[in-house]
Amino acid sequence: MTRWLGAPLAALLILFGSAALSEARTTAQVYRAGAGIVVPVALSTPKLAVLARAMPGVFIFEAVINAKGRVEDVRVLRSTSKGSARAIVKAVKQWKYKPATLHGKPVPVYLTMVVHLCA
Repeated sequence: MTRWLGAPLAALLILFGSAALSEARTTAQVYRAGAGIVVPVALSTPKLAVLARAMPGVFIFEAVINAKGRVEDVRVLRSTSKGSARAIVKAVKQWKYKPATLHGKPVPVYLTMVVHLCA
């Protein structure tokens, strides 16, 4: 009976282990700051003054800044309300950055953004 349980368990470990490896390969193309990564620099950040009057608060996002300096894949980490966060995500996606670099070559990176809106 031990042999019968051992084989399925090993198969499950291999199955889930390979899924974890394939996930690591697909996400390995987007870097995090540190170890030779020069972080992106904001070039243009459209003003959020109109949004500030309508929905004050603190919003925390994580986004990918691609190798061309454009904002992609914005994920809300914390916000005062979902409706407010959607409007701010739309505005943040218009921001432009000087791309992050690794060994002098532009690379996509994750960037955490904190947006404070005061009325």
